[in-house]
Amino acid sequence: MAAFSGAMSVEVIESGPFTTLEQVMLAGSGRPQKQIMRGFGLYNAIAAVAGTLGALLGSLPAH
Repeated sequence: MAAFSGAMSVEVIESGPFTTLEQVMLAGSGRPQKQIMRGFGLYNAIAAVAGTLGALLGSLPAH
């Protein structure tokens, strides 16, 4: 059901319907805007690097 509703994403960077909700929840957390933006940027950068490394490892020979 999750796949059919669009809640699953096959991309490295999440672009599903929950991204909007997460951003609104982070903005309403009461933390300074600069701290929120830095944290969200770091979160996305780590996800991109991890996804890239996973794709690289997946392309290597089995042995």
